[in-house]
Amino acid sequence: MNLPFDASHPSNVSMDISKDDFEFPMLLDEAPAGPLGPPRPNPSGITLERAVEGLLQLRGLWTAEYGSHGPEVVHLRGIRNKHSGDMDESSEVNFVEGFKVIGDVNVPAGEVSFAVDLRRFALGRFDGVSLHTGDTFEGPIVSFNGHGVIAEDLEGRRIAARFAGLGTTNSYPGTWRPEFESVELLLYETDEGQIDLTMFSVMWTSDRTWDLADFTPYRLPYPPSFGGRPSHLRQT
Repeated sequence: MNLPFDASHPSNVSMDISKDDFEFPMLLDEAPAGPLGPPRPNPSGITLERAVEGLLQLRGLWTAEYGSHGPEVVHLRGIRNKHSGDMDESSEVNFVEGFKVIGDVNVPAGEVSFAVDLRRFALGRFDGVSLHTGDTFEGPIVSFNGHGVIAEDLEGRRIAARFAGLGTTNSYPGTWRPEFESVELLLYETDEGQIDLTMFSVMWTSDRTWDLADFTPYRLPYPPSFGGRPSHLRQT
């Protein structure tokens, strides 16, 4: 895959700028669209159209363990145009991003945690080949469960599709000096061969380790309302 920059090396796209001036970089817009890498086993015959339709149904609030920072919350939303940041509910959505609602000292709330391009994808089971470099990854894939690090076997998961993109990292807690790392968003399928709407994963694919975050729906402690506050807290 030919990227407009080498996303496998975050230092090549780092930005030493203030938070007020920060804008998430345009994703892969100059790269050719289409499937990435060789065909993978696809038992249910999931198509790109079905995968994108399922992914767009996942828009909303999700939570996952971000390593030692613990659980965080992102708003998964569709973006039509990364230049303008316009949000769109139509089939013209080209990007999906995770906007942090609850963040940490490295990447705080109000910043984009990750964004993927719906036009750069792979369908079918995981084969260990990076969507960004085309190389087979030989290192460990790990996740965090709040108690420690877990080694993951993605070949045992019912992966339906993967989408390539970028994730934000920051090695300077309390100081905003973001860098960008290649990521993949993973969709799963149910036993019935449909897109699983109960979870998705994002994998940060650095050179040494691939870090996996499994997202599940974030349940509000009270029903949402247009007033923005629980009804029992409103003054009448």
